[in-house]
Amino acid sequence: MCELHRRSGHRPHHTHAALLAGGAAFVAAVAILVFVPSHREVSAVGAVVVLLFVVKHVALATTVGVPAAAAVRRWRARSRGVARTPLRPASDGYVRTGEAEPHRGLFRLEHDVRELPPSPSPHAIVALDADKRMTMRFLSDLDGDALRAGLAERYAKRGHRDAATVERFLAPLAGPIARGEALAIAYDARAGTTRLALRDAAAEVRGADFMAATWRLWFDDAAPRSLTGALAQNL
Repeated sequence: MCELHRRSGHRPHHTHAALLAGGAAFVAAVAILVFVPSHREVSAVGAVVVLLFVVKHVALATTVGVPAAAAVRRWRARSRGVARTPLRPASDGYVRTGEAEPHRGLFRLEHDVRELPPSPSPHAIVALDADKRMTMRFLSDLDGDALRAGLAERYAKRGHRDAATVERFLAPLAGPIARGEALAIAYDARAGTTRLALRDAAAEVRGADFMAATWRLWFDDAAPRSLTGALAQNL
């Protein structure tokens, strides 16, 4: 990272100013001690004041400059398309694209794919016709019926009007869900099915259209940018 910063040749303006002021103050302190020998007490006091000024500006340069330089490095890396470490699949062949906690303390979302989409855009992730899954890990006890109703409402708001299919798909969400349990929604590209599984209960629906409708629950223009960004942050 330091090498990248040196290559960029960019330092924040405040860092330059602070370092220049600190350097000038240091020279002034030395000059006071060297060129004013007849007033040693006054010279010493003046030197201490100037040296404190130096310390202040060096601290300012560190506080302001280091975070700013890190931000500049990240921005330049993105704008220049600097190569990132390739994503490595887990033992099951899936690659984690990102994680999110849309409702803090309630559940965590984990999104995985077996093939990377052509771009990290939400539309590309929705349209990806490859094995992928969304895992919802519950961080507290939850009412499954309330979750089912909430997801059914999201399907309707995103344009999927086949209420009977949605109801059949979400049927495993019934009764209490305990903290530590996990709900998995997975798309099998070869079979063309989207499967929901919770504990020993499962349901599936065939068709890429239903898969796309399901993935739009999280990757859609209506979803918060913070959510879609977190779920695609590794792409």
